[in-house]
This record gives sequence, structure tokens and C-alpha cells, in this order.
Amino acid sequence: PGAEVVIDGLWRKAAPAVFEGVSAGFHWVRAGVAGGQCIEQRVAVRSGETTEMTLPGCGSGPPTIEQPGSVWRHSPSGAEFVSVPAGADEAASRLLQGPVPLGPYWIGRTETTNGQFQAFVAATGYELQGRWAFVKENSEMPAAELTYDDASRFCEWLGGRLPTEGEWEWAARGPGLLTFP
Repeated sequence: PGAEVVIDGLWRKAAPAVFEGVSAGFHWVRAGVAGGQCIEQRVAVRSGETTEMTLPGCGSGPPTIEQPGSVWRHSPSGAEFVSVPAGADEAASRLLQGPVPLGPYWIGRTETTNGQFQAFVAATGYELQGRWAFVKENSEMPAAELTYDDASRFCEWLGGRLPTEGEWEWAARGPGLLTFP
């Protein structure tokens, strides 16, 4: 009780919450309390069934977005994130012939660097699935040769998740839908 519950960054309610009309599949559920403490968890929702979950304890992650263009810095890695205003997934909206809302949400200001990914590996003892290797001289270069799972685990450590294609495009193109941002 007292927490705000958010599903996929779109639907918000005060806890305890019941959400109706959530499509079957995997969804990100986030519960946050005053002071910015929160926990985020990926939940499988099955068609025609009620999915109950308890979010144990609180972790730390990005704060609630107060205004577009806000910046949040993840202290252990130094990664910076910028808030993106609410918008619409244009490709999905065309395909589904109706608006598909997005955000607001946080997205990395730049690509993840080798140094940031190394901070994650050092802090968690994560065992890589890809062929990434840390070279100190390349610590400011973008991390490469990571698997989807490597990147996903890094984002979870940051308190978030990988952006969807629509979120990435909206962040890159903006409300003017620029061809070359």
C-alpha cells in the first residue's frame, strides 16, 4: 500500500492495484514508493487468467520522471539517462491503425561504454554469454559483442530494461519525427 504501480511505463495506479485489459505476454511491472525507492520485475501474463505478484522489498532505480529532458545518473557505472516525453510508437500505430502510446521513460544518453559494462561485471560477478572483453585503453568506447541477455542483465542492474524499438525510435526522432535526428 502507498506504492505506485506501473506496467510497461504506460498504466499507473496506487497499490494494491488491479489492472484489467492487459494483453497476454511479458510485461515490466514497477512499484515505487515516495523517496524514489522502487523495484521492477518482468511478469508473464496469460490470457484469461489473473496474475498476482508480490514485489519483495525495494531496490533503487531511476526516479519518477518529473519533466522531459531530466537527467539521471547511475552512480556505480556513471551511465547517464535522459527522460523522454510521452509519445506514440509510429510504426506500431501504422500497423495497428491506431495510436500506440509510449512513455514517458528513461533512455541512455549514449551507448553503454566498456567501462560502464565493466563496472557491472565487477559489481555482480556476471558471467558473459557474448565475446565481450574489457580492455582498459578502450573504456570509453561503446561495448560490443554482447548478447541480448548480457545487455538485458546490464539494464536490470541499472534498474531498467532495454528499450523497445518504438521507444528507441521515438527518443531518436522526437515529436517532429525527424528523418535524420
